[in-house]
Amino acid sequence: MTIQYLTSLNHTHWDDYVINHPDGTFYHLSCWKNIIEDSFGHQTYYMTAMEEGKIVGVLPVVFIQSKMFGRILSSMPFLNFGGVLGDNGEVENSLIQESRKLLNANSADYFEFRHTHKVASLNHTQEHKVSMVVELQSDTEILWNGFHTKHRTDVRKALKQDFSIKKGSSELLKDFYQLISRGWRDLGTPLYDFPFFERIFKFLAENVEIYVVYSDDKPVATAFNGLLNDTVEGMWTYSLPEYRNQNLNYFLYWEMIRQSGIRGYKYFHLGRSTKDSGAVFFKKKWNAAPQQLYWQYLLPENAEPPQLNADMI
Repeated sequence: MTIQYLTSLNHTHWDDYVINHPDGTFYHLSCWKNIIEDSFGHQTYYMTAMEEGKIVGVLPVVFIQSKMFGRILSSMPFLNFGGVLGDNGEVENSLIQESRKLLNANSADYFEFRHTHKVASLNHTQEHKVSMVVELQSDTEILWNGFHTKHRTDVRKALKQDFSIKKGSSELLKDFYQLISRGWRDLGTPLYDFPFFERIFKFLAENVEIYVVYSDDKPVATAFNGLLNDTVEGMWTYSLPEYRNQNLNYFLYWEMIRQSGIRGYKYFHLGRSTKDSGAVFFKKKWNAAPQQLYWQYLLPENAEPPQLNADMI
């Protein structure tokens, strides 16, 4: 087995591997390499494990050098998860061994893997994050009848309000950004530049969608989702707080979940959340079940796992 690094010649083979791997996600697609390099200027290392000319494992990595966060290797920052994909544990271990070389060569403070499955060869693991997953239905009535009575009442209240919704592509980017930038400023979260989202559509136009909710002609809520295989990945959402007593979030989530099921998707990941948070409580109302996420670390000798807010990067 050999470890090679992604070049412009083998992007298609990388994505074919991701699409067909049971743990492959939207965040593993090769286009994120270009998007992150072009948007933030960070160096990336996209590793492939090869056997007899065939890809048997992949690992996307971003190297961040920051006064605030230090020197970090991560798979994947800015996104909900990433990490090692391999045909078996031996392949995963080979990619982890190569990761150790990267850690040392870059004098990094640590290497963070955001996994949806636990890799046994990594000793340092945090389990504070989950992805809340809704099992979708093509039959809206089955989906609706699965909710508790109180939840159906809350959704009905939202549907009686003067809201309308649009689902689309880059034509909705300005309304999305107008809302999401306000939300991130209010939370004190670093704001990504508008060109970052433009580049996502440039490279992944067929794999992303935007929803915007309007009150009259005013945008009041929005969501940005990724799409791969049978899964919708909720990435960024925001709704204006002054409309929440009108159950604005219920309107947005119902429309996204309902429409995604009708379109044939099987799962909706409602974004990563901290365990026992208010966000988890709200998402459970949609019959979302927690999928454990594993933040795993490679560390320099005698170093301690980081205590950073993972939502910041």
